[in-house]
Amino acid sequence: MNVKFLLGSLFAVSALATPAVLAQAPFREDPATAQQDHNKPIDPNILIKAKSAFQELKTPEAPLLIDVRTRMEFNAEHIQGAINFPIEDVRNSGTYPFTRERKLLLYCGCPHHLSGMSADILKSKGFTQVHVIDEGYFGWKQQGFGVFTHPNAPAQVSMGFSGRVLQGEKAVANKNIFLRHASTGQLEATRTDAEGRFAMHLHFVSVDKQDPVEFEIDRQSFGHMALGELKQDLELEMPDRLASR
Repeated sequence: MNVKFLLGSLFAVSALATPAVLAQAPFREDPATAQQDHNKPIDPNILIKAKSAFQELKTPEAPLLIDVRTRMEFNAEHIQGAINFPIEDVRNSGTYPFTRERKLLLYCGCPHHLSGMSADILKSKGFTQVHVIDEGYFGWKQQGFGVFTHPNAPAQVSMGFSGRVLQGEKAVANKNIFLRHASTGQLEATRTDAEGRFAMHLHFVSVDKQDPVEFEIDRQSFGHMALGELKQDLELEMPDRLASR
């Protein structure tokens, strides 16, 4: 019996509730935010250290804790008391399970790039009290704060790598760059520096090293390869039609 298939099927019912989890197409343009610049650095003022967040969650006016990773990652493990609202839904949805006046505390696993971008999008849509756990889920877990782990969670693949994005001989500088697992939609994100360099650490569940992944910048994909081909000092070529966006 295929063990990977069996474990993955445990999450099929909950995943169906959020079809965006399995989306493989480039990000859709939301008319409400088409003029917003979401390709900017994360505002450091929205970041809260895990220890402070842990204390704030115990207060009477505790924020709503939101995990912006995919449903698959959330079902495998998450911070106790969190709800799941993936970044794809943050970007594309017109309705939300929380009000614009609600205090929100977001997290992801990158440690704070997906959640930081999600916070920026929510703020552009009128949400007024949005913050992000600086160290992300795995930093929270490492510090011993409460998490829920599914007893039959699929195996996790964790790995770090780095690279540089070029267009010709020109560095693709100061851009948000995503890595997407093609078949499940799992995402990690970071930002290139002034020389086009970046570093990323991913934690994907129910994946194989042979699975295809792709990089995305400005909602367009490039750099297709197998998960196991990710390594230090990757050289990625960004096509002309993407670099000009």
